[in-house]
Order: sequence, then C-alpha cells, then structure tokens
Amino acid sequence: MSSAARPARWYQKFLPMLAFSGVQAVWAVQIGYATPLLRSVGLTDELVPLVWLAGPVSGIVVQPLIGSWSDVCRSRFGRRRPFMVAGAICTVLALNVFANSPRLPEAAQLPVAIASFWLLDGSINMIQGPLRALVADSVPVAEQPMANALFAFGNGLGKSVGYGLGASPLLVQHSASAFSGYSLLFGIASAVFALLVAISVSLAVEVPLDELPNVSGNKWTEELQALTINGISGTAASSSSSSSPSSSNALLSRQGRSGPEVSIWRDAAFPYILRAGLVQTATYFAWYSTFIFWTDWSGKEVAHGSADALPGSPERELFDRGVRTANLGLCLMGVFSMLLSIIFPAVIRLAGVRRTWAVCELLLACILISTPFVSSPAGVLVNSALLSIPLSSTFTIPWSIVTLSLQHSTRTGVFTSLFNLSQCIPEVAISLLSPLILRMFSGRIVSVLATGGIGALLGTLLIALVHVPPAFHLEFVILDEARPVQTSKAEPDAAFESSEGEEDGVES
Repeated sequence: MSSAARPARWYQKFLPMLAFSGVQAVWAVQIGYATPLLRSVGLTDELVPLVWLAGPVSGIVVQPLIGSWSDVCRSRFGRRRPFMVAGAICTVLALNVFANSPRLPEAAQLPVAIASFWLLDGSINMIQGPLRALVADSVPVAEQPMANALFAFGNGLGKSVGYGLGASPLLVQHSASAFSGYSLLFGIASAVFALLVAISVSLAVEVPLDELPNVSGNKWTEELQALTINGISGTAASSSSSSSPSSSNALLSRQGRSGPEVSIWRDAAFPYILRAGLVQTATYFAWYSTFIFWTDWSGKEVAHGSADALPGSPERELFDRGVRTANLGLCLMGVFSMLLSIIFPAVIRLAGVRRTWAVCELLLACILISTPFVSSPAGVLVNSALLSIPLSSTFTIPWSIVTLSLQHSTRTGVFTSLFNLSQCIPEVAISLLSPLILRMFSGRIVSVLATGGIGALLGTLLIALVHVPPAFHLEFVILDEARPVQTSKAEPDAAFESSEGEEDGVES
C-alpha cells in the first residue's frame, strides 16, 4: 500500500504541534532576552528594531523560497523533512553563538551578536513554512481545524517553557564578571527545541510527491466536499452521493479552479488567504511591537532600570528584575493560551468565527494602548496574562482558514509561505517606524506599543471582510469515517457571519 493510500495515524495531527512547541520555546527565549542582550553589548534602543528586521526579512525571502522548493522536493526523506532538519541544525548553532556573544572580546561582541541573530531568524523561518504545510499535507481535512487548534496549544506550551526559563533567576544572573546566564538559558532552550523537532521529524508520515493523488481523486478532498455539501448548503444528499463526480464537479465549479495550470491569483484559495492576510497584517503590526519591546519596556519604564548600567549595579539589577517580571508575565500568557486552546473551539462554535476573532483583536488593541498607564510589576503581569486571549485567536482562526482553503490547491507550500508574508511585512513596518516613533516621543517605549494597538484596532475592522471556508463551521470535530457527517446547528452571527453557501463562496 502506498503512503498516499495509507490512513493517517491518530497521532499525526500532534506531530506538527510538537515541533511548533519547540520553535515557540526558542522564540520565547529570543523575545524575552534578545533585546536586553543586544542592549548589553552596546546597541541603542533606536537601533534595536533595525536588528529585529532579521525576522521579517528572512520570512519574506526564506519562507517563499523554501515553500516553493519543498512543494516539488523529490527527496526520499519527504518533501518537508529535509528543510526542517537543516533549519533545526542551523537554529541550534545560531542560538548558542548568539547567547555566548557577550563573552567574546568587546570589539567582536556586537557584530557576532547581530550576525548570529540574523542566522537564528533565517533558520527558524526555514522550519516554519514546511511545518505549516505539513498540516495540510498529512492531516485529513476534518481534523485540520483541530490540528490548528493544537498549534495554539503548542504555541502556549512552547512559550510557557521558554518564558518560564527566562523568568528563573537561577538561569539569568549577571555580575561584573559573569555572563554565563545567557549561555545556560539559551543552551537549555536549544536542547528542548532539538528534542521536540527530532520527535516530530522522525515520526511524521509524508506522502512523496510522486505518490500524491490528483485533486479530484484525493480522499481528503472528497471528505471536504461531503462536509461542505451536507453540512453547509443544506443538501439532503447522503454521504455517498455527496462525493459523487457530479457533486464534486459542482463544488469545484463553485469554489473556483486549482492546479498547476491555473495562476496563483485565480486559484480557489487565493481570496480566502488574501482577506485573512489583511487582518493578519494588522495583527502582526501589533504583535511585533510587543516582541521587540515588551521585556525592555518592563525593565526600563516600569522597573526604572537601565540596560546600559554595569552588571551588578543597582540600575542594572532593577532592569534585570523588570525583564524577569515580563518573562514571568509572558509565561502566564503561554500557560493561559494553552488552556484557552482547549475551550477555544467551543467558543467559536457558540459565538461564531468572525465575532470571536473580532473580540480577541479588540482586546489586543486595548492591552497595548493601555501600556502608558501601567506603572507596577502587577500591571505588567496582568497585561501579559491577558495577551493569552488574542494569542489563541491569532494562532487558531487565520491559519485554519488558510489550511482549509488549500484543499483544492496543489500549491500548499507556496500559499502558506505567502500567507506568512502577512506576518513579515508589518514586522518590517514596525521595525522601520519604531526609531522614528521613539524619536518623536522622547524615547518612550510605550509609544511604540500604543502604535501597535492602533494596528490591532484596524485589524478588528478588517475582520468583517474575511471569507470563512464552509468546512470551518464543522470545525474541531474528528470524524469517524463509519459515521455519517453531522451538520452544524448554530445560526450564523448576524454581524460577522455571512451565508456560507453563497456570500462566502469564492468567485473564480
């Protein structure tokens, strides 16, 4: 039996989540301590965002290249696995070089820190594109929203581990002669990352390119057609008739065309991905401001410390304590988002996709706009924990829309990489605008965070324009193939949900 015909094992949907947890643990350590480390080797607040351009620039360049290359990779190890392994090796190397850069001679500290930081972001982006594509490749349609919900769980798990490590005073200690705290923290994070990626890569079952069935004959595509025709349009057809050739052709005609001969712009998935991408662009404008400055804000403007002070000085101790407070708060964010990912599917079913997404986006805006009024460690902890709610929606809803819309597309890697641009482009924008904003507001970091909040407000408004794939309304239900498809009983939300049979259909 070919791997294309082999039924997916129950644990397949968990494997991308494990690797994603490892990636998020690395991101958490980087977000928690990259800016303080860069500041400690002589970089100013105004130049820090320019170094953070590494993430979006590598995302714009690396992910589309790796995505398109992995789509046509004929390696005997699979299409996605070779790139994930290469990215993992480079990530471990870059992470440890970056952590040890403060221990080098003074003249080498800053250039080595910047170079390894850029290599680290490029390596992580080398993993993330194939990792998202692996969900669409290896997980059946009915289980893909659950797999994306598991990504939200894995995001919380990884962040809990990474920020939890960063909050420990035992792993991050600085004195006048010791910088070993960075080495120990980043070393443990790289070991956790390597273990989780190794498990995911070794157990994942990939379908070789030569064994992929055509779109119309794909069992998982037929399953989506059965979900759509029976569950959304109200057709009384049986499960067997809904997957008949005539029904399939009707659905494909309504959805649009796909295949190597159809341009990306006319692919059936493109309108879904474009509109979700507009929201994600505004959302990541907000998130990236927190990635760059959240811990620095806590250490400098809430704890009133200084990253420029000598290790062991009172000002440096205040700064380090503020950074640890922010890491503890972000650890709480990770824990709560992990718990929220369990109940998030039920919330979506009760409140509707767009309404849930809009409320979470609005909360993100309120948290960031309120940062100028936070003046105590308790306020940092509360705001950090509240970030768990929009974080859950960011990692669940838009990516579920993307993977569900790709079931009629042969360009999974390309489209997941293109959607990642909606996260990279606003990161470039906030990196370039931050120095100007800081100059305008006398170097106050809260000015950048509040500007990110305005981006989240824009994202809230754009959600009304999003197309929701029909199968999303039967999301998070793991179907038993021997059981007939169950239809959704929830009525669409009047403000944010449209009639999925017509209004959310995609014109060709």
